[in-house]
Order: sequence, then C-alpha cells, then structure tokens
Amino acid sequence: MAEIKLCGKYQGPVNKGEERLLDFLKVNLPDDYYILPGIEIPNLNPKNGQVQYLEIDCLVITPHAIFNIENKDYAGRLEGDDNFWYHKDREMRNPHKTVGFKSRVLASKLKTINQSYGRAWIQSLVTLSHPLQNKSGIWGTHVNATFLLNEKLIEHITNPYSVAKLKDDIRDIYIAIRDEICGTAHQRKPEQKREVEGYEIIEILDQDQNYTEYLAKPKGVTSAVRKRIKEYALDLPSLPEELREKREKQIKNQYVALSKIKTNPFILNVSFKIDDDAHRFFEITDYLDENSLRAELKRKTFTFQEKLSIIDNLITALKAAHAEGIYHRDVSPENIYLTGGYACLGNFGKSFFIDHHSEGYTVQETLTEQTATAYHAVELLQKDSYPSSDIYSLGVLAYELFVGKVPFASPFELIKLGSKLPENLLPSYVNPALPKMAG
Repeated sequence: MAEIKLCGKYQGPVNKGEERLLDFLKVNLPDDYYILPGIEIPNLNPKNGQVQYLEIDCLVITPHAIFNIENKDYAGRLEGDDNFWYHKDREMRNPHKTVGFKSRVLASKLKTINQSYGRAWIQSLVTLSHPLQNKSGIWGTHVNATFLLNEKLIEHITNPYSVAKLKDDIRDIYIAIRDEICGTAHQRKPEQKREVEGYEIIEILDQDQNYTEYLAKPKGVTSAVRKRIKEYALDLPSLPEELREKREKQIKNQYVALSKIKTNPFILNVSFKIDDDAHRFFEITDYLDENSLRAELKRKTFTFQEKLSIIDNLITALKAAHAEGIYHRDVSPENIYLTGGYACLGNFGKSFFIDHHSEGYTVQETLTEQTATAYHAVELLQKDSYPSSDIYSLGVLAYELFVGKVPFASPFELIKLGSKLPENLLPSYVNPALPKMAG
C-alpha cells in the first residue's frame, strides 16, 4: 500500500473524483511509492519575473520515475482529439497540453535545484475517475496516456519499461525529490493573484511561459457574465532588444489587425488593455467556448437556411478584413462563435497584414503533418497567404456544415489526392440530399 504524503496547505480531496483516485492509487501501488495530492508549485518565470502557481492534482513518486496526474471526474459523454475535448458538448482544451506544460516546468525546477534531479523522468498522465466514464469517444496520440481507474493505470505506473526506464533508476534520489517537492509546496504566498483588470479570477484556463489565460467574472457583483482574459508579459530582459520588439508585435497582432478593421457585427469584439507600469498586455473577450461553432455542431442540427446564414455572416466578416489587407489564416469552427443569432469570426491572433512584410515578422506557426488541419490551405505550409487562403478555409467549413465531416484530414492529404477532390468526395456524392452542381 502506497503512502499518501500531505504537503503545504492541502485540505483533502476537492471532489469525489479526486478521492476515488487517491484511494485507488493508495490501495494498488507498492509500499515504497509516494502519492502527493493537491500540490501547488510556484513557478518564477525567468523570462519575465512573473510568478505562476501551477496546480498539480497528484504526483506519484516511484523508484524509477515521477508521474504527474491530471484527474478529470467527468460523467456523461466525452469526445475529443489531441487539441480539444468536449464534455457534454462543452469545449475545452485537451488537458494533456496543460499537464504536459506543468511537467516540463517541474522538471526544469528540479534540475535547477539539484543537477542530479534532472535524471528523474516526469511522465504526464490524465485519469478519468468517474466509474461510468470510458475512452471510446476520444482519439489521437494522447489516448495512450489517458487512463481509467483500473489495472492498466497501475501497470503503467509500476512497470519501468512503460516509460523506457530501468527498475530503481532514481531510487537513490527519489526520497530527496519527494521532500523537495513537498517543501516547495509550502511556499504559496497569501498575496497570490485573485483578480485581474477589475475582474475576479475563477480559474486558470491555460498558461505557458508567454502568457496566462484566466476565466473571470465581474468583481463584487452577482453576474452570469464570464470573461476570458489573456495576460502577456511584454518586457523580457533576457531577450535582445530586437527580439523583444518582434515578440511584442506578435503578441499585439490581433490588436493591430482588429484596429484596422471597421466595427463589424460578424467579427468578435475584443478589448485590449496595456499596463505600461507592469509591462503587461491584456486581451479581454466574452467567454464563449460553449458557443463555438464546433461545440454547437456537436449538440444541435442546423437547418439548411441556418447553415447558409453562417456562411453569409462569415463572408461579410472576411470581406471586411480583406478590404484592409488582413487575412485571418485560421478560419475554423473553433474560431467561430454563435452569439446574438449571428456567426462571428474570432481569434485574429494569427492573421496576416501588410506590416508583416515591411517590418519583417510573422505570427504564422510552422505547420507539420501533426499540426495542420483540413482548414489550412496548402500555401500556409510555406507560410504564404492570400485572400484565397481564407476562402479555401471557408469552403472546407461549408463542406463540413453540409456534409457532416471534412473532406480530408490535412493539406498534405489533399496534395496526395492531386489537389482536387475525386468524385466520391464531392459534397453531392457524400450527401445525395444536396443539390448537384450544374454542368
């Protein structure tokens, strides 16, 4: 039976799911394994001096590796891929992305404290603790690191070869690592941030070394309003001045893009604030994850006319952007929101405009076979973009709306098809109820 070691200000399981996880691990893991629940690790970002408190559901310290477990006690239908999960049709970021970031920070922190601690492999896992949950609705590479509370989880943790390690690989240091982590958990400061830009923080939605994203609500009043606030640090002394300027332009890309476009009812409203004293930049939007087109497609069937209206709204939004020389480059159901009876295009963070050429910077990530989707036009693979890139994405969107699925997985697959849809993939072939093209 493993030992549960309480650290810091841990007050016990926060829900039944965490209680089930801890009880299961305690009973089924060996005596020389240690379970550290409810850890909060302060992370001082060396780039910007900002302290982030990383909440870790559970660490299992073993003689061969460390396992960082993010637990989800979801009841009801769970679906998703490597990017997003949908629980009861609510869209959320795949938790493996968040737990992976926490593991990398913890590994770096341990190595900084003691070089020998860098030998410890930290494996990120996600557990689904609800007894009625299953993995049938999720797919992608992350599935192999997602577990129910059963013997497969125990086998993965206790078998060193599951993480390519040898038995007792860190036995000489794992107790010291346990004590170091537990001691660090005591360092939580009472002045930890609880509000941002006049809003009360409900939870941290996402965080990495460049930003922290909060779910927040108006401070001091009872309100159903929820805001998504993304906070960036602008001043990074560790970077050369030229790179700092380039990074700041990348962060402010959406701000600059939207400032060039006249107010449009079909473009999602975003407010921006700059704290010059603290060198912080904030993006503030309504929290509309549950109203994204992707989420809505999972819980309702649109009429033919509603689908046409969505396309029509997006054509108007793109026309306004293109008129100012701005190309969105990320048109997809995840970045379209249904609000007030309209479809609104959001997230211009990756958009292109002419300043990118004259000032020599880009915000377009390098696309690979793993990151590219059906919505990415072929020219984006070379970081080129044109108005037609957005029109292409809009065409893929129309296909998914009227057919019920995308025609191919990525631009790489389209290239293999000769950059043209074969007859058996034409919309009217896949969905005979659609009108056929003339000629």
